Amino acid sequence: MNKIKVRCVKGFGIVGDRHNVEVRVPLAGFGYSKKLYCCAGCGELFVFDLDNPDLKSSSELPEHLGGTCPNCQIPLQGHLVPYPENVFISGSVETMDASTISFEHETSLVEEFWDIEL
Repeated sequence: MNKIKVRCVKGFGIVGDRHNVEVRVPLAGFGYSKKLYCCAGCGELFVFDLDNPDLKSSSELPEHLGGTCPNCQIPLQGHLVPYPENVFISGSVETMDASTISFEHETSLVEEFWDIEL
């Protein structure tokens, strides 16, 4: 498994009674479309290329996903949840209402995430 660089925007949202929970989302455009997923075991972030021709017009992860999380070694299959809709806080996955996220669109940053390969 390799890490790839993805241009992201930073945002802050609300999870339960926690305010200003920081999240990152791939910046739309630049000729590609990416989606982030969070490991339910440790919170490690993974990126999935929605433009992958092997997806056969689906924007979801394949049903049979191999490999393990490089951080906690949990199998990826069944343990990746969409991010930032789900965030890892204090040792568990919590649901974030995406409508509460305010993004800092004027600035972007390049970050490395584990690439989910088919």
